[in-house]
Amino acid sequence: PADVDADALPADFTVAADGAGSHRTVQAAVDAVPALAGATPGRRWVVRIQPGTYRGPLCVQGKAPLALVGPAGGMDAVVLLDDRHAGSPKAAGTPAQPCQPNLAAERHGTSGSATAVIASPDVLMAHLTIANDATGAFSRPAVLPAAAQGDGAQAVALMTVADRVQLDNVRL
Repeated sequence: PADVDADALPADFTVAADGAGSHRTVQAAVDAVPALAGATPGRRWVVRIQPGTYRGPLCVQGKAPLALVGPAGGMDAVVLLDDRHAGSPKAAGTPAQPCQPNLAAERHGTSGSATAVIASPDVLMAHLTIANDATGAFSRPAVLPAAAQGDGAQAVALMTVADRVQLDNVRL
């Protein structure tokens, strides 16, 4: 699609950690977007994200076209952040990442370490940062368990497995 003026899009949902918006987390707002199967052609849902750091995995899967938009003018005001690396342990039967469950594994794995996974087509992300601050994954390998060191301790910020994903003024 052509360039989109993300700043001109009216918000359907507003995320604010302090409760001043319709949702406190980005995932809760994404969950409120209708499913792709029932999407109105040409309709894009807009999630406006107020300044702040939002910690935890984000999964956009099976959703109608949407935009995740921070405040205009920069990418520093909104940070989507998580802290897992490929070798991070997890209990078998628990998901590594909501979009990449990897239920049988005892470690998150590379795809399970992703802070954000975009698995729906037609997603626009603008004016935000997506990061993974996995402790020690790169700077201090001596603190990792031996299994994690062997896995390379990769840590993923953004994984896209969809068509037509647009990033405008996004820092990874």
